[in-house]
Formats: sequence, structure tokens, C-alpha cells
Amino acid sequence: MLLQKHRIFRKGITIVTICSFSCIAFSISSMTDGRFDDEYFKESEQSSQFRQEYEMRKIKQDQGLDVISEGLDTLKDMAQDMNEEFDKQVPLMDEIDEKVDRATTDL
Repeated sequence: MLLQKHRIFRKGITIVTICSFSCIAFSISSMTDGRFDDEYFKESEQSSQFRQEYEMRKIKQDQGLDVISEGLDTLKDMAQDMNEEFDKQVPLMDEIDEKVDRATTDL
């Protein structure tokens, strides 16, 4: 488990990152003055790498969602085609059912 602690404000707010990238816990003190501390907002190699990994994961997720969306569109089209085919075949099956009933009563 990865555990990192970063202090963002001069007073009061601490970010604790647990489980690499997925869980973030905030500890906020009532004494926060709201000013940002410049030394904590400089982009480091680690934050740059994190941002790149985040963007790559986001791109991969978008690509996966696009594939799922295309698959769902295909399934929707297939379901509509099947419904149309059933609508065409129901009258034919009703006609066959009537003919079978007539043949049964004739026997």
C-alpha cells in the first residue's frame, strides 16, 4: 500500500494518498487561512508522471467505453431486426395454427 502525505496550505489542509491513485483522504483544520503555498504546487517529476498515467488511463477508459458503445449499438440493431422479423412471422404462425385446428376437427 502506497501512503503519501502532502501539505497544501500553510495551515490546516493535509492530503493523504492511499492505494496509489484511487483513494484520497482530506484532513481539514479549522485554522486554514486559505493561502496557497507555492512550494507545494510546483510540478515535480512525480506529479508529471502521475498526470501522464492518469491521462493514459483516461484515454484507455474512453476507448473501452467506445468499444462497449459500438457493441451496444450493434445489439440494439439486431434486436430491432429480430422484432421486425417476429412481427412478420406472427401472422404466418397464426395462419398455421388455424389450419392445424381445422385439420384436427376434420379428423
